[in-house]
Amino acid sequence: LIDHVRANKGPVDILLLGDSITQQWGGPLDNKPLNAAWQKQFGKYKTINLGIGGEKSQNLLWRLDHGGVEGIDPKVVIVLIGNNNMFFVGETGVEAAAKGVQMCVANVREKFPKADVIAVKIFPAHAPGNAFYENIKKTNAALDTLKLDSDPKVQVLDITAEMLEADGSLKKNLFTPDNIHLSQEDGYSFFAGKLKPLVEKILGGHRP
Repeated sequence: LIDHVRANKGPVDILLLGDSITQQWGGPLDNKPLNAAWQKQFGKYKTINLGIGGEKSQNLLWRLDHGGVEGIDPKVVIVLIGNNNMFFVGETGVEAAAKGVQMCVANVREKFPKADVIAVKIFPAHAPGNAFYENIKKTNAALDTLKLDSDPKVQVLDITAEMLEADGSLKKNLFTPDNIHLSQEDGYSFFAGKLKPLVEKILGGHRP
């Protein structure tokens, strides 16, 4: 990924940071083009995807501080992190998990002061009553108290409610059978559609 960043120094329209949910948009780590949902909504923009499966907020912070984004100049940075921190909430508590997301956003703002940041709340996973599901819910609630969007350059995107049925269970078509990752067709199309108005507003609909 560092090689990919070095090969793309300078202006970038969109930078994607996160875990496997971000990685699965497609990109250099898998030697794949960005997927159909991304191409449909954002194909005209220069995008760098630095998602890594299994990544926690502390891993992303380490990368940001150790040359992982050096030399690029993004206009929009989309951050979706925190899902994998749920494995450790028993040790850390949900407040620390929420602060990890906050620190990632703060770090990105410091690295790229001109860029706008879209901080995406952690997507639901598994089912109501499952510890993972409940801890994601609590972490997202803790994120609200941190008021990330009090910074005018940060927008918080919360699409949880639209990913759930009335009883709180996951909308099956949006997820793969593991009940964590997004389905390539419906899931990523839905996510891209929700990102689009925010991205277009920031980039002004201008073709690069």
